Amino acid sequence: ISQNQRYGFVSAQVFASLGYKFSSVLTVTAPELEQLPQATSILEDSQAHLPGTDILHQGTVYWLSGTQRLPYPSLEVYNSWHKDNDFSTVVPANAADLLIPVGEVVVKRVME
Repeated sequence: ISQNQRYGFVSAQVFASLGYKFSSVLTVTAPELEQLPQATSILEDSQAHLPGTDILHQGTVYWLSGTQRLPYPSLEVYNSWHKDNDFSTVVPANAADLLIPVGEVVVKRVME
């Protein structure tokens, strides 16, 4: 799911080649899933990761906004958006991701 749309993968091989793990898949009910419009299928492992994905490149984790790669400036900021020190959903960047321009840093999430 990305930007309120559901994407399918054409194969488990494409899913795994993009760095995703079945252990990180969240279970949702059919009614929840069916409320989201179906987007185009993910066909190749060479395409950029979808917006909302955290990717790793040369020791830096970036959040893909859809138009930019936003770096997390510190572990503290990363942890403000995730379970502390949980990098289980971070995937390796690919060549297509690296064509996305780097933007400003991710800001710390403040919970009130």
